[in-house]
Amino acid sequence: MFSSIRRSLFGTSCDQREALKKFDPYRKTDREEQQVRFHSAMYALYWQAARSRLRARSYRHFCVGCAVYAYREDLPLNGGRFRAFYGLNSKASQESRNICAEPVALDSAASIGYTDAVGIIIVGETQEDERGETPPTLRPCAHCRAFMRNSPLVSPDTVIITALPPPHDEAEPEEILFETHSFEELLRLYE
Repeated sequence: MFSSIRRSLFGTSCDQREALKKFDPYRKTDREEQQVRFHSAMYALYWQAARSRLRARSYRHFCVGCAVYAYREDLPLNGGRFRAFYGLNSKASQESRNICAEPVALDSAASIGYTDAVGIIIVGETQEDERGETPPTLRPCAHCRAFMRNSPLVSPDTVIITALPPPHDEAEPEEILFETHSFEELLRLYE
């Protein structure tokens, strides 16, 4: 009797093995699954980056927040394999050195052993870039693009989402202006 119940609940022994693989906390996570997880966390990450932006320090009120969704293979799935890190920019006075949000978040992830940035979300008001153009959203500056190019966490297929700050406190995803590029595509925009 119990074997017939087990078969009806779990299917064949082959189906059982496949189901157990999905729940194995130490199984490998491929790039497609990493990106699916990033996309399901994207809205929450956007709001965290927007909140980080509010804590930024800028003498000219140019504030940027960043969220990095990072991956570390040596941890179990439910034990921190995926984790979000946040950064904000800082420039307290005109004479002080600028610290961008993106390197802060990426270095935070790298400092505790994360090896891959699956996705990065950058939130800030748009401004003129080094070419004299104003893109629809705030894209990483030349310094940040060079930093990302040399970062071991960022790969050509890392998803880069640039977005304007929320128009109001309860903005729905369709109300938020954003652009999505792979890191490779972003670099091509500035060749």
